[in-house]
Amino acid sequence: MLNNVVVALAEAFAADGFAVLQFNFRGVGSSTGHYAEGIGEQADAQAALTWLSVQPGLDVDRLFLAGYSFGARVTLAVASVDPRVCGFLVVAPPALRGDWPSLESTRGPKIVLCGEHDPVAPPEVVTGMMKNIPEPKRLAVFSDADHFFIGQERTLAQHAVRLLRELS
Repeated sequence: MLNNVVVALAEAFAADGFAVLQFNFRGVGSSTGHYAEGIGEQADAQAALTWLSVQPGLDVDRLFLAGYSFGARVTLAVASVDPRVCGFLVVAPPALRGDWPSLESTRGPKIVLCGEHDPVAPPEVVTGMMKNIPEPKRLAVFSDADHFFIGQERTLAQHAVRLLRELS
C-alpha cells in the first residue's frame, strides 16, 4: 500500500476527483492473516468492492480496480469474474507467472502499463496478452522504466489518469 507506484497512482486519482481506497492484502504490513496464493487476496479485493458499493455518494456503476505487480494479478482475476468491476488499470502485471484469466467478458476501460525494461512484465509478452482483451483498452510502455518505475512514478500516474478519463 505504501509502494512508490501505488502511492503515486492513489494521489493522482484523488487529486483528479476520484474516490480512492488503498488497502493491504492479508498478511501485508499490519494486516492480519497470511498469504493465500492469490485466492484469498481476490477475496480481499472483493470485500473492498463490497464495502465501497455501500458508501454514500459513490457511483457503483463506476467502480474501477487498480493494481501493481502482484496486485495487478489479483485485479485481473477479480475483474474477470466480478460484474461490479467497471474497468481496470494494471501496472507491471506479472506476465511470466501463469496465464492471465479470461478477460473477454470484462467491461469498461482496460488499461495496462509496463516498463520497457521490465523482466516481470516484458512488453512483448504483455502485448500478446492484450490481444484477447476487448475494447476499450490501452497499453502504454514507458521507455527507460523497469518493474519499479523509480523516478517515473508521477509521469506514470498522470498518464494513467489521462487514459482512464479518455476511455471512460
